[in-house]
Amino acid sequence: MSEENDKPARRAPVRAPAKRSSGSSGKSRSRSRSSKPSSGGGPNKAVLAVVLTVVVIGGAAFGLGVFDSPKKEDPKVDKKTKVADAGPKKKGSSVFDAGAVSNQETAPKHVRVTGRAPKTIKKMKDITKHLGHLYISKELEEEIHAFVKDVETYKRERWDADKKLRARKKRLIAKISSAKADRFLSGADADLKSFNDFTRRREVHLRGADDSLLPEPFIGIAHEPYVFMVQAHKDGGEKEIAAEVYDWMVQLKAEFQRYFDGTLKLEPKDKDSRIKIVLFRKYKDYANYNRIKNPERDISFALAHYEPDKRRLCVPLDFGGRISKGDKKHAFREVMFHEGTHQVMHYFTNKSHLSAYGAMWSDEGVAEYFAGHAIEDGKIKFGRINNRIESVARDDKDNKNRITMIELLTWSRAKMERAREKGKAKEYIAQRIHSHVYSQGWAMVYFFNNFMGGIYKDKFLEIMKLQIEDGDVGLTVWRRLFSDAEFDKIEVQYFDYLDKMTDAYRTPGVIKNHTWIEKDEKKESN
Repeated sequence: MSEENDKPARRAPVRAPAKRSSGSSGKSRSRSRSSKPSSGGGPNKAVLAVVLTVVVIGGAAFGLGVFDSPKKEDPKVDKKTKVADAGPKKKGSSVFDAGAVSNQETAPKHVRVTGRAPKTIKKMKDITKHLGHLYISKELEEEIHAFVKDVETYKRERWDADKKLRARKKRLIAKISSAKADRFLSGADADLKSFNDFTRRREVHLRGADDSLLPEPFIGIAHEPYVFMVQAHKDGGEKEIAAEVYDWMVQLKAEFQRYFDGTLKLEPKDKDSRIKIVLFRKYKDYANYNRIKNPERDISFALAHYEPDKRRLCVPLDFGGRISKGDKKHAFREVMFHEGTHQVMHYFTNKSHLSAYGAMWSDEGVAEYFAGHAIEDGKIKFGRINNRIESVARDDKDNKNRITMIELLTWSRAKMERAREKGKAKEYIAQRIHSHVYSQGWAMVYFFNNFMGGIYKDKFLEIMKLQIEDGDVGLTVWRRLFSDAEFDKIEVQYFDYLDKMTDAYRTPGVIKNHTWIEKDEKKESN
């Protein structure tokens, strides 16, 4: 091998590799070393691609900014009252289009609140505590109930109470205060509270239909001058009961005034006097109350009573089987009118009972006379045949079971009490006389008003005047008005009248609609 062939081959110099650009597609080293652009135009396409990418990304960002980016709030617009635009805004139009304005006008003006309790009306007891009181009228009570309902709606719907709602509360309180200032109503309200307190404190234990104790035993209804206290019931109806009884008692009061007009001075003696009527649902409740209120009285036969010290009439709506036949509603009205007459007499004369002056026959007789009634054309006609006629008819015509005129005119409650102190035998006789004073007392008053067309009516009115205004007792008045001969004559006529009345009661069809007229009345007048 020659020396030339023995020499090693010459190597190419080693160089660092050229850096790749971001837009390079990985060409050979020879291309990176070239200073001239290649004939394919690669760099121009890369620039174009970058530009297009920027344009696309920029456009997308712009679109998102237009539709989704939050608008800058106007600091003058209240977020709570802001209304959304219902459509695209037109050039020259207002901020809201017609539809948006309409929605704004009909939308609730109240603002619902979140994150906190709504500001509603507080101290509702200032108003609700007066519900059920006598001085609250039906209209005012309905207004209070409506207000309470609206306040509950505000709270439930989470609305802040507005100025109008607060103003309504002030007006209601003002109306209540004005009603309480009425002397009659405020007094009636005190009567109701006092009576309810008594029934609880005295353990009368009035109960409802389910035998549960009544929290407020009596509901008060005022119809001046009457104040009704009706025993509460789960089925209600207290106002309807009071309204019906009130209609009866108003007619009784008007008839009493008409009858005695021109004879007695009929003016309320006390400007603040109230005619109070207590209506028990059941007889057992009435009897229990009467037993506690009047422990000294014999209440075994009592259907109702009047309390002069309280000017209060107490009567049960149901007599518990003590009236077993006939029209029970008519019998109930008779009891109401009897005790109501005592009450009206006291109201106008300030005399609790005529019997306090020893005139029990006229006291109970007048009460029974007004109790006798009939219904004609929807109106009550007083002074008719009373159910006491049954007691009169039970007596024989030989007068063995009747009391004499002297016994009738002189009997008093004081005599009854003295007889009780003398033993059972005396008490039995006294009880018989006492019961006859009611029936024969009624018959005497009916006789004075109807015998021979009422020839003794003027004398009877004079008797009443002397007893009420002058305080004379029964027999004393008779001695002043009648001679002995007249007294004997009236006694004969009266007992003969009782015989005829008994015959009429026992003959079917003679007494119609509680009315009886003597057939031979004109003959007797001749």
